Amino acid sequence: MSLEGPILIAEDDKKTAALVELYLKREGFRTVIAYDGEQALEMARRHKPGFVILDLMLPVLDGWEVCRRLRQGSDVPILMLTARGRKWTASRGLPSAPMTTWSSPSAPGSSWPGCGPS
Repeated sequence: MSLEGPILIAEDDKKTAALVELYLKREGFRTVIAYDGEQALEMARRHKPGFVILDLMLPVLDGWEVCRRLRQGSDVPILMLTARGRKWTASRGLPSAPMTTWSSPSAPGSSWPGCGPS
């Protein structure tokens, strides 16, 4: 996978954000981190990410609102990161937003098959 911009990690839990960043950097990806929804939108405008990992339960603006706003001007791939179950996530799905969800905690290496820079 080749990305034009960095991977934006939008996660309010600093330990989780650091762990995700560690795995991605180990695979050769560039990353930027936002710790709330408003900051995530600002970082997306500033850095033009090639991929977004978005926590659903962010402070200031939740992940659903961040996703909606990102979709107004971008089709960047978004992976929704949630501690909630799949049923809850599916019930809040955004039909116009191609994305997937990853329930955490999970082992990133086993959840991201084939993710590596080209």
